[in-house]
Amino acid sequence: MKYRTGQTINENIVSLDKLNNPITGVTFDIMFFKNNSVASGINYNLSLIDSQRAIYNLQWSALTLGVYQFYAKNNVTEVIFMSDIYNVVDDDEASMTVYVGI
Repeated sequence: MKYRTGQTINENIVSLDKLNNPITGVTFDIMFFKNNSVASGINYNLSLIDSQRAIYNLQWSALTLGVYQFYAKNNVTEVIFMSDIYNVVDDDEASMTVYVGI
């Protein structure tokens, strides 16, 4: 999917122990990649959104064009999450043209 620069992207991460029980109070090691290289300077916000199910939400946005992905390692359970791949493009490419025929 295509995203615009500066557009907020949300990804939900579930934190589970080895028996698939929800576990909160964890920390994550987060790393972003841009065009298959480690990226720096990406601001993100990680918050617990459902404590009963241990679901965390990671919000972030890219300020430059490129193909992005992030890695999140749960430091307590050592489970690794790899995100979807996000294609950040300029506004012209991200806009969708809809043709209506009669």
